Amino acid sequence: MMMTERLRNSLNTVSKWGKIAAIFTIITGAFTALCGLPVFLIGAVPGVLLIFSGIYLLKSASAAAQMNKELAEEPHELLMENYAKFIKWQVYYLVANVVLVLLGIILFMIFFFIGMAAGLSETHYYYE
Repeated sequence: MMMTERLRNSLNTVSKWGKIAAIFTIITGAFTALCGLPVFLIGAVPGVLLIFSGIYLLKSASAAAQMNKELAEEPHELLMENYAKFIKWQVYYLVANVVLVLLGIILFMIFFFIGMAAGLSETHYYYE
C-alpha cells in the first residue's frame, strides 16, 4: 500500500497534536488527582483515570509518528489499539465525573434540607 501525501499529513498532525494533548491530559489528571485527595480517595479517581487516558493517547501519537516514518503493519495495530484504550479510559473518566457530580448534588441537597430543618426548629440554645 502506498502512503498518500494526505495520509502522511494526517499522521503528522495526529502525532504532533496527540503528544501535546496527551501531555496536557496527564498534567490535568495529576492536578485533578491532587485536588481530589482531600475528599478521601474517591475524589482522586477521575484524575487517575485521566492520567491513564493521557498515557494511551501518548502511545497512540507515538505509533502515528512511527507509522509516518515506515509503512509496516505493527504501527497501524498499535495506533488503533492505543486509541481504542484512550477512548475507553475517556468514557471511564466521564462516567466517574458524572457520578461524582450527582453525588455532590445529592449531598448538597441533604445538607441544605438539614440546615433548613435546623433553622425552622423552635428550640433555641442560649449560653450565658
